[in-house]
Amino acid sequence: MGKPKKLIFLRAPSSRLRRVTVGPILGGSPEPGKLKHEGQKKQKMLARVTHISSAMPEATKYFSDVLEVAKNLGDPELLVSAYYSTGNALYCQGHFGKAEPLFRQAITRFEQLGDWARWIRAVSLHGGILATTGSYAEGLAECQRALARAHELNALDGIAFSTLCLSWIYAIAGNLASNRETSRRATETFEHSGDRAFVYLLYLFRSYSEVCAGQFEAAAESIAKSQTIVQDLGGKLFAGDIFGSFSAEVALGKGQIEQALSMAEQAVAIAGR
Repeated sequence: MGKPKKLIFLRAPSSRLRRVTVGPILGGSPEPGKLKHEGQKKQKMLARVTHISSAMPEATKYFSDVLEVAKNLGDPELLVSAYYSTGNALYCQGHFGKAEPLFRQAITRFEQLGDWARWIRAVSLHGGILATTGSYAEGLAECQRALARAHELNALDGIAFSTLCLSWIYAIAGNLASNRETSRRATETFEHSGDRAFVYLLYLFRSYSEVCAGQFEAAAESIAKSQTIVQDLGGKLFAGDIFGSFSAEVALGKGQIEQALSMAEQAVAIAGR
């Protein structure tokens, strides 16, 4: 079994990308065989695009359309990619209840196909959903299951991604020590591979656990490190609403009421786009 492919998030496609990819799939080749081939090719291309946009409603509509086409075609590879992509887009918008069953479908099919790289990602994210929605023990176990598989395969990207998700689970549980340790391990791997967008998230997760622990100065420092990475990568990244809400929490903890209100309003505005 070869080394799994590099693990990345999915990007919300631009209008141009949406025309290029959705058009051939939904609009219209009259040849079913060609349609299936084009659908597979476009889906594989999208799976390599990093998720650096905040245009998530457009992404969700796009992937939902692809999922319906995939169901009609009955192609296993296209269908599993559509389940995962749609679930991922919904997950990034916070629609955990809608995303969870899609991840379950994807996990089962990835396992049947022996696609362990994407199985690790799907199981890790599924664990994050479970933990975030109140099933902490189940979510933690799910993410640890993905991490164990990544270690079995010696898949460094899988190890880093699963550890990233573990970091979030520990953050929402207020387990600062475990959050810091998992953040440190994942950061080392992502920095080495050049995936700094994930390091941005790790510092965000750390800031949340530090806020929960009442360590507002440490949280502000983590936010600042995250902000530096944003600027290094071009000034705009996904999860801008999370960044704003965590920054508001830090400001509120430090007694900066007006600043906290302003940041919270900005976060709500971003989330509503």
